[in-house]
Amino acid sequence: MNNGVLAMEGARVERARIGCRLNSALWALLLLIGLFALFALVPLSAKARLQFAIAPLLVFFIYRLRLFEVRIPRSVLFATGLGITLGAVINFYHVNLTSGAFLVSTVSDQDLQQETKIYRDRLRRSIQEGGDSLVGVYPVIIRDGVSARSAVEKNRALAGIIWGSSRWMSAALRHYEPLALSSFPHDSIAQSVLAEHGLQELLIYRFVPAIGMSHGHERGTIHFLGEVIRSWRVVPEVLVIGADSGDFEGRLEALAKMQARWTSRSHLAFPLWLSATAHLIRATEGAALQEAELKCALTQFKEALGLFRTRDNPALQMAVRNNYAIALLVQTQIDKKPRKVFNQARRQLAAAARLRKLESRGVGSIAALNHLALAQAGKRRALYGRK
Repeated sequence: MNNGVLAMEGARVERARIGCRLNSALWALLLLIGLFALFALVPLSAKARLQFAIAPLLVFFIYRLRLFEVRIPRSVLFATGLGITLGAVINFYHVNLTSGAFLVSTVSDQDLQQETKIYRDRLRRSIQEGGDSLVGVYPVIIRDGVSARSAVEKNRALAGIIWGSSRWMSAALRHYEPLALSSFPHDSIAQSVLAEHGLQELLIYRFVPAIGMSHGHERGTIHFLGEVIRSWRVVPEVLVIGADSGDFEGRLEALAKMQARWTSRSHLAFPLWLSATAHLIRATEGAALQEAELKCALTQFKEALGLFRTRDNPALQMAVRNNYAIALLVQTQIDKKPRKVFNQARRQLAAAARLRKLESRGVGSIAALNHLALAQAGKRRALYGRK
């Protein structure tokens, strides 16, 4: 009798245990179904981040799971959790990237950012040495220039963000402060230019907000953007007084000669502007004018202006005209007709100031200030002590 009661009690306990397991399995199944439904409903652009959000729940579910009365070892679960954590850190915090790196985003909702990662890898291969540490993936889709600029400014370690589509690709660039002629050595040509024209200050542009080009996924565009990445990150080190620019100008001059199937060629003015600005600084930083450097600067600024169509990147055109005007002012030091060259510089600054109304990102103040200073200097009598 007692044995029968014990057997019945044991059977009841076993049924209760099986029922608990079934309930647990049912709840786990419902949880998985819910997670998969959530994963299917969220936008494709957010799926990469959602994977890391639901990973801890899946790890906990696996921890509670028993296979033939045996739980999965904690060491395995720990290794899994560690791998997920490292993956999240590398993907979202870019620990493998160096300061001055670029991030890549796109305007299309592609599954788990595969296209973005492919584009990143193409840029890395184009850069070659050091490419892996210079280009990463931005985890959020960028759809306009305002969002791109905001993303760059929020992360001081970035030099820029590349975003867009196969039709048009843009690069939003880190803001660098202008270079003041008053900061050059007191015996430099730059200071002589200020004194000769009775100016307190002139500012050299070292920044444009963005550049863009068509056919964003073609090889030529990839190569061009790769060179932009290499060049823009070193601007604070190269476009300064006394810097060793190395092959900076040479690479940019070669880049400006590129031929590809672009609907506009205005972006080719970007490497010419950077190279010419480097030549301008080298020409004026010493006590003696470096005429060869000045000649290169004037030639490249003029060539860059010939690449613009109406309303093509007014910020870049403004920067080119502003720095070209300063190079012309330096030219008055040695030209036989200094007043004529001075007037050319005034016209360039006037044209740059007019472009300010087309530029909505607030970068036109430098050209406007330079234009005002030069206009006031032009009204003073006896600007030149020679004919």
